[in-house]
Amino acid sequence: MIGRHGASFVPLPAADDMNGLHVKCIGIAHDRASIEITFDILDRDFQGLPSPIELRFYRFDALAFEFVGHIATVGLFVLHIPSLAAAARSWYTASKEIRMPKKLPKKRQYENNPFFVASNGITLLFNLAQGVAVMLIIFAVIGFIGNAALPDGSSADSTLSSTSISDTFQGWSTSEWLLLAFGVGIIGLALVMVASLFTGVNAYTAARMARGEEVAIREAFREAFDKLWSFIWLQIILFVKIALWSLLFIVPGIIMAVRYSLAGVAFFDDTKNLRGNAAVKESLRLTKGAWITTYASYALFNIITLGIIANLVNTGVSAVLYKQYQEAGNKKPAAHFLSWLTLVLPFTLVALLFLGLVFIAIIVGLLGQRTI
Repeated sequence: MIGRHGASFVPLPAADDMNGLHVKCIGIAHDRASIEITFDILDRDFQGLPSPIELRFYRFDALAFEFVGHIATVGLFVLHIPSLAAAARSWYTASKEIRMPKKLPKKRQYENNPFFVASNGITLLFNLAQGVAVMLIIFAVIGFIGNAALPDGSSADSTLSSTSISDTFQGWSTSEWLLLAFGVGIIGLALVMVASLFTGVNAYTAARMARGEEVAIREAFREAFDKLWSFIWLQIILFVKIALWSLLFIVPGIIMAVRYSLAGVAFFDDTKNLRGNAAVKESLRLTKGAWITTYASYALFNIITLGIIANLVNTGVSAVLYKQYQEAGNKKPAAHFLSWLTLVLPFTLVALLFLGLVFIAIIVGLLGQRTI
């Protein structure tokens, strides 16, 4: 038989059995031959053949091979089969390489538009961490309602309350003051723990989303609680560093607060296992050369929404920035013009407000002089 075949039928058909079908086969396999002649030839006698003769190689996909000529004997035909098969295999290999080019690796996209960084982050949060997103929205609504419901205190009420408080404290003994200090310390520690717990939930969620993994709210709270004391220590380090930088006329404190913004995400990155100051250094490394993009990505949406959904925005932005800063390395694209606008706009508004107040003061002074 010609070609590579599987198991044969039992009983085995005769090799020269060419009757019964219009299609003549050379060698019978368990299903069909590797090579099939699709033109009637040789019905138990020698005869001339018209051209062309088409050979189909069923071991290959949709492959046809043709040659022109007249074949006089079976022996001559069989003699040419190996060369035809070799030529067909070569042709098939070449054509397969042409029809199936190698896939080029997909180029990673770096998003430096702060609006899209924030919107992509919020979308990612709702896709991968719906429970955390809903929780942050509930907190935002409660905070908004609480701020709107706060009463406006008058100067008379504030004076009365301060007087009553001072009268109450004047007669306290030392033991009472110590008890007050202890109570305030306990309440302060509890508030720090609660605030760090929810901040840790946001940071852990951002770290997992940066790897494209789904996050359940129960899992986020469990991980944040397990590493609570280490995370509180990280928060203390950040607070002290930002406070010290702020002593240099506040602006350096703002700059470094942005540089430290990814320390919490780096803390919860299981692939790095960073703690304390090591997580702070990792944030400095990631944000190097991208301060304006980082600042604008956090600030733009918070300016638009007046900070009502700040936790929602910051969690999504942290995930997007952490992922793309790791992929970009030290070579980061220049900041988007919208990032520069976000940087300049608040300072411009503050400057205009200051100039407006100065102008109003000058007008009031001139009007006062005319009255006198």
